[in-house]
Order: sequence, then structure tokens, then C-alpha cells
Amino acid sequence: MQDDAKPADEAPSAEMWRSRAAAWDKWADHMAKLADGMNQPLLDAAEIATGQQVLDVAAGVGQPLFSILDRAGPDGHVTATDAEPEMLARISQTLHGLRRAQAPDPPGAGRKA
Repeated sequence: MQDDAKPADEAPSAEMWRSRAAAWDKWADHMAKLADGMNQPLLDAAEIATGQQVLDVAAGVGQPLFSILDRAGPDGHVTATDAEPEMLARISQTLHGLRRAQAPDPPGAGRKA
């Protein structure tokens, strides 16, 4: 059977997340505790432990990044990625002064389309 499904156009999705970054930022602190509670069983299943190096893809404004950081401890390292620079900016603000996490610029960051 041939799959005739066409790949989704990525531009509307990127614009949707870009337009919602401010709202995610506004509610991030409020949602962090709730998100941590939901993330703990996932981190248990992934066996995230002290000293590990973890990649958080599509990190948003920081969950499960912050839960992972708590588990990885001072000897661990977490790298966060997200397609939206505004999301990574929020993570960078929250992690100001911490060296255990990186929020690198996504491909194309800083370039205007």
C-alpha cells in the first residue's frame, strides 16, 4: 500500500509556536510544579540519574529540562534545544549563573526570513 500523505508544511507550525512563545513564557513558572509532577514518572522510565548527560529536544520554556537538571545533579549536564529562540531565551534567563545546562541557538537563529 502506497502512502500518499504529504509532509506537513513546516512554516505554519513554526509560526504557530513563535506566536505562542510569550504565552508559554507568561505561564512557565505557574506550570513548572505541575509539569514536574508529570515528568517524574517519565524520568523514572528513562532512568535519568546523577551524573548523566541528557539532550532535551524541543525544550520549550524549560520542562522537563529543570526536572532533568535536578536528577542529573552538579556532575550531570543537560543540553536544551528548541526551534524558537524566545523559548531558549526564557531557559537562559531562568538558568542565569548555572553552568550545567546549555541553550544553544537553533539553526537559523538570528536570521530574518
